Amino acid sequence: MKLRIKISNGKLRRISIFGIPIFEYGIEHNQKFLKFLLFSKITQKEHEEIFYLKLNKTNGYALNFFQHWVNIIPENSKIFVIVDDKNIQEKVIDKIIFKNRKVYFIKSVRNNKLKRFLKTAKLDRCWHNAACAHLTTFYHSQKNNIRTFWNIDADDTLICLEPQKAYSCLEKVSNYAKEKNIDAFSLDFYYSRGAGNFNHWSFGVTHIINNKKLDYLLSIAHPDWFKMFEGIKPRNFDWYMNYIKATLKDYKICAYSIDNLLFLHDTAFFSAGWLSFMQYKNDVIEYPIFKKFYGLDDIGLAYVPLHNDIIKFDLNVGEAEGLEFLYDKFVNKDVHYTFVNAVKNINK
Repeated sequence: MKLRIKISNGKLRRISIFGIPIFEYGIEHNQKFLKFLLFSKITQKEHEEIFYLKLNKTNGYALNFFQHWVNIIPENSKIFVIVDDKNIQEKVIDKIIFKNRKVYFIKSVRNNKLKRFLKTAKLDRCWHNAACAHLTTFYHSQKNNIRTFWNIDADDTLICLEPQKAYSCLEKVSNYAKEKNIDAFSLDFYYSRGAGNFNHWSFGVTHIINNKKLDYLLSIAHPDWFKMFEGIKPRNFDWYMNYIKATLKDYKICAYSIDNLLFLHDTAFFSAGWLSFMQYKNDVIEYPIFKKFYGLDDIGLAYVPLHNDIIKFDLNVGEAEGLEFLYDKFVNKDVHYTFVNAVKNINK
């Protein structure tokens, strides 16, 4: 099978047999290349960033979001696209333009070790695929001695900043995580919305320091781990990480925010209502749909206070910068979202 992968600085053709890459050839920076892949070893060079981009849908703006993540990632990085559906992979290859040939398509790992974990932890069956995708980042990085990496839900998250500015923010977050030895460091999606014992740390835009912790994470699973979250659903791998966070203090799990960052967590922008559209401001997360579109100012609807545990970054993101990006790249180009003019004055 020949994959015709689009790269911005040339062309790439990759030959695979039964899904196993054999060799690749093409032109990059006006230089022809031929590389055998079958026995080549994946390595992480010093100062090289590794990104795992997870993708399991192409509806709505999923591919646009995915392309934006590809644009954010610097050219000297490696990208591993975790995609299980062949049709979705074909759409990515057909539509997405990568910066270089250091992009690799891998499937979620479903070996006996991970299957035993799913059975022991009794995760909801509908969340098995997501759990396998998350666990694949740990398994693959550990197998290839990758020390640090980003785990990104690339089909339904959007950092509303130009690529260079977005990466500058991520780079500072990554440096902080390495300096403080934070094992899992994720953007605050739901943590501040929780209460009491139910602050919900989640994957999404997550920096990981691996240090060969996969076996450790899997070995401590037992069927009763979920009792501390009685009444909370769903039983997924994100909640399992909350269990790790609550019970194992030597595994450092934290969440962060970036002041003034406008962030989307949905492929159709507003189909998930106020949850899909958020902006981090000083000590709160604002939800512009309720705050501006509906004119509300209620805690829990228009905003929630940032939890005291959140590590806050002030990275010179302008208050209106995200909205300007959103309009330039999406709203002004799609008549279906012209009604967003109702929140255009978000910062007034």
